[in-house]
Amino acid sequence: MLLFSFAGLAAVLVLAYLRVLFFGETFAVRDHLTWTLPSRAFLAESLRHGHWPEWWDALRLGERFAADPNNGVTYPMAWLVALVDPLVGADLLLLLHLLLAGTGTVLFARRLGASRLGAFFGASTLMTSGYLTSMIVNGSILMALGWMPLLAWAALGIAQVEERKDYVGRALVFAGVLAGSVASGNPAQVNNSVLAGAIVLFCASRRGLAFGVLSAAGVLGLAMGAASLLPPLLTLADSARAAGLSLEQSGAWSMHPLRLIELVWPQFLGLGLRPEVSLAGLWAHGGGKLEPIWSGSNYVGLPVLLCAGLAALKDKGEVRRLAILSLAFVVLALGTFTPVYRFYRTVFWFEHVLRYPEKHLATAIVLWAALAAVGFDRWFECARADRRVRRIPVVFGLVVLAAVGIGYLSRVGLCGAIVQESRARGVGIDAPAAVRAVLEGGVWAALAALGMWIATRFSAHPRFGTLMRPGLAVLVIGHLVAHDWSVHVLIPRDIVRDKPVMLAPLKPSPAGVPTRILRRVQETMPITVSDEMRTMYLYELAADNTATRFGFGQVPGYSIAGTARFDALAEASGRASLERVMDLLDIRYLIIRAAEADAMGMPLVTPGVLAGHVMLENQERRPRAFVAYRWQHVASDQQILASLFVPNRADVDLGAVRLSGQGDSQTSGTDNPSPCQIERPTPEHVLLHCRAERPGYAVLLDEWTHGWAATVDGRAVEIERADTVFRALAIPQGPHVVEMRYRTPGLRAGAVVSLGGWLVFAAMVAVFLVRRRRG
Repeated sequence: MLLFSFAGLAAVLVLAYLRVLFFGETFAVRDHLTWTLPSRAFLAESLRHGHWPEWWDALRLGERFAADPNNGVTYPMAWLVALVDPLVGADLLLLLHLLLAGTGTVLFARRLGASRLGAFFGASTLMTSGYLTSMIVNGSILMALGWMPLLAWAALGIAQVEERKDYVGRALVFAGVLAGSVASGNPAQVNNSVLAGAIVLFCASRRGLAFGVLSAAGVLGLAMGAASLLPPLLTLADSARAAGLSLEQSGAWSMHPLRLIELVWPQFLGLGLRPEVSLAGLWAHGGGKLEPIWSGSNYVGLPVLLCAGLAALKDKGEVRRLAILSLAFVVLALGTFTPVYRFYRTVFWFEHVLRYPEKHLATAIVLWAALAAVGFDRWFECARADRRVRRIPVVFGLVVLAAVGIGYLSRVGLCGAIVQESRARGVGIDAPAAVRAVLEGGVWAALAALGMWIATRFSAHPRFGTLMRPGLAVLVIGHLVAHDWSVHVLIPRDIVRDKPVMLAPLKPSPAGVPTRILRRVQETMPITVSDEMRTMYLYELAADNTATRFGFGQVPGYSIAGTARFDALAEASGRASLERVMDLLDIRYLIIRAAEADAMGMPLVTPGVLAGHVMLENQERRPRAFVAYRWQHVASDQQILASLFVPNRADVDLGAVRLSGQGDSQTSGTDNPSPCQIERPTPEHVLLHCRAERPGYAVLLDEWTHGWAATVDGRAVEIERADTVFRALAIPQGPHVVEMRYRTPGLRAGAVVSLGGWLVFAAMVAVFLVRRRRG
């Protein structure tokens, strides 16, 4: 019968994402266009060419692709994008994890005692809840969330063991699921492990033994996922989070208490994924520097919460404990709005390198979905016996309708207040559309509550009573699906498949070395323009990372996990002229407002103006690879950056380099740098053919990081850091071949550990099955 539940979940998913699955559309906001699609396209292209991608030289000054587990290099499910069109595969991979979350919830709910219909109800509401569906456009976090219900189910299995002989089987299941969670890559999977541990501590009758088994299984699971775990751990020292994040940084996107109302009132603060109709930035987050909200919606719905609450009230065992646990995660989601998060960061060190406390709300919603599955059938039984319970949804619906009526009558004053507040904070808000979204959300919330009351009221009817339970499930799930349709911003996939108009005149470098582009785009479109239209214009202007799919590189681009060195360089470059930055970094093209183009003194590339912007070509810049005949060793990176980005452009000698650390210096002479020819078999393998007129340094304007090794004419040579971030090698006079190769720190060791872990896991499973067969 579980197969029927899974088929039903697939049908719900298809209904919720019809336009994505069958009408050729894709998600158009947040990280999806600027990170997910470009990174998945690079992964798919590399795998199709039989190449394991470790370095991405088209983003920033080069990026450690395999070291960031968000990119999915070590995640087998992510490899599926290489089997289809990468743009389609990227979307399917996300939806597959929604289905995975629903499947896990069915198993979790059934283990808690839910009926088949109840388990389907809980799983479907989780898949279509506002929080999970809005996470689709936030990079790879949905990967970790997809594994969370399965991990909760496996942990509960350990907690519920009655005979010691059953621990082995349950532990192996937990280890396998944990390995999948770890491989999914997103740091949010740490919360999955926290939830698993909390479930065992809250629900196990023999807590010590159960927690010991969980820990042992966890060690095996971590070993199986070591290929995804070791590289980010070994490269953490180079990241911007190496020293840990401050409370202010870590607590960014703490969920404002006002957003709790969104749990039962959709769009209470407008549409979160549409900034022009989102009110969260004005009140819920005080107009902070970050985007208004982390999740586009927190909506779960009153029916789900009532069923979950009733299950907790009627069950004094593990169901009630899980309900209490869910409230603890809600408090953590509030982040810096309570003192609890500060204490949590003190106890759990990993929270110092994670951000966005609102992610803890997902854990609570997963638990609520499972509890709602348990309480679904109990709701009808209890409501028929107690009129007070039956009245809760109708009272709620009438109160919300009254609030909507008051809001409608005072909409003119509300719009005026919103406009005044948005102007004071410099935020563009389409006030009438925002108020309309709030009121429409209230109407839908009230109708859902009243529908629940009607289904309960007629559940004892001799003719229609048997239809009320499935009818309520269809009503609630259908309402959530309709909410999903309103949340997402979708555009035709063909638009983002073609080269942006701004890049149309350009051709990729024949040498395969990505030509760098810098964007200085300012949005000037009216706030009343739809997000779909705004997204199309931004894409045609080569939105961040878009150019990487067409053979170009983008600086600075958008990266989820960059290095502290690059961040320092980018911050220092803000004090210099744009020409200086482009010259130093070998940036050839500049996308800029047409009104500012004349002042740059660079020739036009584009024949006309697109959305007020043009592209210029920077013809006077230092080459990507060259031999420098003047160099100076400087102990402090701060001193190097200060000398690079001085106000006067002419003050920097582009033929000289500043090397980090101690050593000799050569500052005399006026020789111009000698360009080197670049050969690039793969991004991880670079050959420079240089001819030095005298001893100097071969410099490549790509980022230096641990993992790069080099030879000069076959002889191993140390790579030094030039101008804080670039790669430089000392070479003698004459012609030379400089070869650089990159190997991700910890990737191969992690793969060996993972292989060993899976072999141990397979052997243990085989022994377990044999012994079980023998009784």
